[in-house]
Amino acid sequence: MSNYNRLIAYGSSPIDGTELPNKDKNLAFPARIAGALNLAYECRGKPLSSNSKISRKVLSGEYTDQDLVFVMFSAPNRYEFKTEQGWNGFTAWSEAKDGLIREWLDGPGKLEYTEVYTTLKEIILTQQFLETRGYHYIFAFDNNAIRDSYIFNQPDNYIAGLKELINWSKFQWFQDSGFINWAKENEFPFTGTHAGVEAHEAAAKYILSNWQSAF
Repeated sequence: MSNYNRLIAYGSSPIDGTELPNKDKNLAFPARIAGALNLAYECRGKPLSSNSKISRKVLSGEYTDQDLVFVMFSAPNRYEFKTEQGWNGFTAWSEAKDGLIREWLDGPGKLEYTEVYTTLKEIILTQQFLETRGYHYIFAFDNNAIRDSYIFNQPDNYIAGLKELINWSKFQWFQDSGFINWAKENEFPFTGTHAGVEAHEAAAKYILSNWQSAF
């Protein structure tokens, strides 16, 4: 079956059970994988998480050498900053009318370049942490924004340098797509913007059949 005792999942709403029946995290595909492999399961994902938050949570977590860490990176147009009141997360659709968040969203935050380089840096940081500590991990994307980005595919020297620092073999895909895009391409039902139970059931089966080397 598996060489691990526990599966720990990080990411945003697709793994948090958002808009699944009763917001049940155990209906999301990482929980289904853990059950199929007889692993304990812990979901450390939160809705609307930025990739910065996902990386911060991974680096702040506690692990054993029997854990498998699954990290599903999210939308690149989400950000967070530390303030005196704590961590402040926001997205490109935040309704702030003034202040730092508004200035960021009207400035560098609206650029595709910013989305790409910040996401790549968070991936590098997360990967370096996990590999330095010797932890076992799998990466994925919940969407295709980075993969399809012009900046990513036509990089300048800086973006190209960041890309070279990433071990892309640790990423797993759903038929060459992120989870949400794959669910749409296969016409699974959605509730709002979130894939429904059918997509999570199919994703679990797909992973067990196609990601064997990752386990």
